[in-house]
Amino acid sequence: NLINSLTISGSTAGHIGVAWGWYAVSPNFNTLWPSNPAGAYAPNDVLKAVVIMTDGEFNTPFCSGVIAQNAGYGSGDPVDWINCNATNGDPYTQVDNLCAAMRQQDIIVYTIGFLIPANGPGAQALGRCATSGFAFLPANGADLSDAFKAIGRDITRLRISR
Repeated sequence: NLINSLTISGSTAGHIGVAWGWYAVSPNFNTLWPSNPAGAYAPNDVLKAVVIMTDGEFNTPFCSGVIAQNAGYGSGDPVDWINCNATNGDPYTQVDNLCAAMRQQDIIVYTIGFLIPANGPGAQALGRCATSGFAFLPANGADLSDAFKAIGRDITRLRISR
């Protein structure tokens, strides 16, 4: 009964997760972790892949480190929003730009939108983000497990073929 009484709320800044996925594999951001730097961009020698998993919402833009006034529904409580719009575009545009930049560097991008509507804006963004054919929309735990297995098989296959 307690679980059934819970309501959906909160914020998802999925674009920030996408950015950190790129930071983790890009040599351009090695100063963030000098003890474990990413290898150079060398597609014939180094396979770089990012797996992005989200509930599909990209509804929380920021201004000066605080939720911006142009945030979407579900982005925290509006009384906590700052009185300025996001300074670097809406989260969906940021996701599109980040994913395009990763793919330009031959980073393979896999996306998983867990329990999100197939035709919703989150699924559409994940579909645009993923390297062709690598977007998954699991509807339950078994489907989620299958998605990760498929990603693991694909990364293994790509590694062997290179």
